[in-house]
Parts: sequence; C-alpha cells; structure tokens
Amino acid sequence: MKVLVLSLGFTVEYLVRIISTRGTSDVEKIIIFTSFGEDPLSRKRAEDTINYAKDYLSKAGLNYEIKALDISKSFLNVVLQIAETLKKYNEMEIYILGGMRLFALSLYYYGLVAKSLNKNVKVILYTEDMSLIGELPLTIPEKLKDEEIKILKVIENQKSLKDIAKSLNKSISTISKQMDSLEENKLVECQKIGNLKQCKITELGKILLQLEDKNV
Repeated sequence: MKVLVLSLGFTVEYLVRIISTRGTSDVEKIIIFTSFGEDPLSRKRAEDTINYAKDYLSKAGLNYEIKALDISKSFLNVVLQIAETLKKYNEMEIYILGGMRLFALSLYYYGLVAKSLNKNVKVILYTEDMSLIGELPLTIPEKLKDEEIKILKVIENQKSLKDIAKSLNKSISTISKQMDSLEENKLVECQKIGNLKQCKITELGKILLQLEDKNV
C-alpha cells in the first residue's frame, strides 16, 4: 500500500483532481503539507483551504494527515520536517503541484534523499494548469567512464548492438555488458526489434555528454 504526499496551497482543486484521476484503491494514507502565511489574509485563505480539504477527504472516507510546515526556518530544516513526518513510510508517491516553490524544492530534495536510502518513492510533477509533466528523476548519475562516453556518442541515433560493437571495434559481449549498465542508469533505452537489440541515448545521457565536454 502506498502513501500519497501532496502540498496544499490556497485551492483544494489540485487535491481533488489528483485523487479523482489517480484513484485510491492502493492508498494507505494521504499526507498533505501546508503552511500558514504571516499576514491575516494569507492565514485565513490557508485555513479555509485546509477545512475544504478535510471535508472532502472525510466524505470520501480516506485516511489522511495534514501537516503545517514552519517555512520560516532554513531550507534543510523544512526538508527535515518533511522527513520526520514521513519517516515510517517506505512506499510513497509525492505530487508536486500548487503551493509554494519552497514546497516543491523541499519535496523533490526529500525524494532524492529518500531514494538514495532505498525508499520506494516516486516524484510526479504537474503544472499550474494541472497538465502532467511526468515522473521526475531521483538518481544522480556517476561520472561517465571514457568507454561509456564513446558508446553514448556512437548511439546518438538508434543503433543495434552489432553496429555499436563494429563502430568501436569491440566484441558484442563487451558492448552488451556496458549497455546493460548504461540502461540501468537510464542513460540509454533499448528494445528488441526482430532479432536485434536496438538502443538509443536518452535525454539524461545527452545531458551528461554535454557536461563532460571533452574529446575522447
């Protein structure tokens, strides 16, 4: 069972649309992070939104928790507050939508750290108009080896393992092992077409090539 994690700004619409679109049959709990503004108007708007959210979740019969974060603290302290709330959960979907940029950055950074500690976590991004951007990457790739750079440069366009091996004057078995590692790190995507395994570089792979910026 999963825990859904969301940030809540001044409207409950995002919450309702996520839950109604995604469904909750496999959801153990919904945890919502919010904050109260310092000025009376912002505080009143936040309180009204929380009350609407509570009413909606209660009527839907969903188990939920609403946690107000103290955003007057440092960035890492906000992340710490999130970590303390989520510490007992191992399977989470974090939705970044609405709310403040600080929430978005804090939740994403928490997701990166949680993933590195083997938590089963996904971070999913929506735009302000609720258009789905998709799942955000939660791994930081290691520095590329020279041989990996050569492979990525060769497969900027989709190629078979046989063609890659021929271009680099390597055996297919050697290239296959290197491709498995690159695919695991999401730097290439491979699929079998007929009897041939075809691979192409991913956007993440292209980013790393740009950052390497050296002749190999």
